[in-house]
Amino acid sequence: MNSDDYVVEAIELQKSYRVGKRLLPALHGIDISLASGDFVMLLGPSGAGKTTTLNLVGCLDRPTGGRLTLAGNQVYGNGTYLSESRLDALRREHVGFVFSDFYLLPTLTAMENVQ
Repeated sequence: MNSDDYVVEAIELQKSYRVGKRLLPALHGIDISLASGDFVMLLGPSGAGKTTTLNLVGCLDRPTGGRLTLAGNQVYGNGTYLSESRLDALRREHVGFVFSDFYLLPTLTAMENVQ
């Protein structure tokens, strides 16, 4: 497969967090290539970077290094990001999440909560 065949492609993806004056690396060069229809599980101990990886691939957080492509759109690379409006459109069209804490509104029906 070549790069155009992937729905998600991450190359040397990195994420660091600022803690006070220090930069704390959370992900160190993650590589992921997913084609349409792929089924993937992320396994690892607490703190291994599973949630951080999903947040980056789902465009909920911004990487600090590497390259990320989603549905043929370069989300991050060479120090530049897509605009927030373009990220919103990509998430709306191509990303779905089921969070472990989904914070449903008790005054709405189940259907109303997911619409």
